[in-house]
Amino acid sequence: LNSGDNYWERDRSQLDSMRREVAQIAIKKAEKTKDEWLKRRYAFLALRFYFYSKDESDVIHVYNQYFKGKSEWAVDRWAEYHRLHFESNAAKRNFRVAQLFASVHSKRHGLWVLFNSKLPKEQVLKLTEDDREKANIHAMYILRDKGKNLKELKTIYELDPTNELLSFFIIREVNKLENWVLGPEITAYEPVIVPK
Repeated sequence: LNSGDNYWERDRSQLDSMRREVAQIAIKKAEKTKDEWLKRRYAFLALRFYFYSKDESDVIHVYNQYFKGKSEWAVDRWAEYHRLHFESNAAKRNFRVAQLFASVHSKRHGLWVLFNSKLPKEQVLKLTEDDREKANIHAMYILRDKGKNLKELKTIYELDPTNELLSFFIIREVNKLENWVLGPEITAYEPVIVPK
């Protein structure tokens, strides 16, 4: 029944083997090219193939060799996103996730999932170097908070009045207030989200 030619019928070990083979081809091409952008594109392809095969050591190796400390191109930040899935230090992972969330819109859903909101915020704030980074940390921690967040919004504004997420949070806060105050009167139902 399974001839091996049908892509959808292949088993995982066969897929992983193919991914490793293609990743090695991409690395060879990255090593041969002189163009830095093309080199990183090839390396990113290899990193993704390793990522989907769950080859942690290869993901980390490729990231460290081609992307560590670089952020000028989108591909650099995409590579870091994949690398962060294997970051063992939870505070460091949360810190980097919050910074990437502010700049990599295409990976926001994945970053939101990767962020551990149960980790004490103070542990992550210790890693910050400036107010912009602190604002990004505060923003990530209130993304999942369904309660009142005016105090946190003020903190974010004081740290970084240009934070891109402020307008989103303000609209969300108004929506929550409307639901809490007007919801029962207009709909005859209790608020969807009960304030803390």
